[in-house]
Amino acid sequence: MPKDLTKLESHFAFGHNWSDYADKILDDQIIEAKNALHRLLGDETLAGKRFLDIGCGSGLHSLAALQLGAAEVVAMDLDPESVNTTERVLRRFAPAGASYRVIQRSVFDLNIADLGSFDVTYSWGVLHHTGNLYEALARAGAMTAPSGLFVFALYRKTWFCRFSRSRRFDDVNGFSSAAAVPIE
Repeated sequence: MPKDLTKLESHFAFGHNWSDYADKILDDQIIEAKNALHRLLGDETLAGKRFLDIGCGSGLHSLAALQLGAAEVVAMDLDPESVNTTERVLRRFAPAGASYRVIQRSVFDLNIADLGSFDVTYSWGVLHHTGNLYEALARAGAMTAPSGLFVFALYRKTWFCRFSRSRRFDDVNGFSSAAAVPIE
């Protein structure tokens, strides 16, 4: 019987790791996240835009989007501990009056009729963990409004993988594949 990819039991629970990381977030990490998001977006601004963060983890990139002027952020993760962590980070650091929602949901359960479309759909290092990469990309991309931007990164295996099981990729030209795809 095939696994139900919408259920947490079918995936590694990253939430505990993100909770531990979130306890250590300081201004330096927030500035770094804002700079990284700005680099990915290029000339695109978040001012007044709706931002969907798929696989929000610690909530740091949702926070960066809010601090860069996003009008609304919807942060989502399958892992309830990541959802709680993101809520905690946003309560602590989000600008006063910021508009955001944090929801527990699978990328496979995304529905434009329920959430609406987004000017920027963002997923960093998440979709390749879903068990069905192509369907996850299609579901995430479908949430992006016409003339919007779908920003995602996928990690790929390299000869170096055997030396290190876990690492964070900050250089989009290094070990990860990243794309900011305009939606027509």
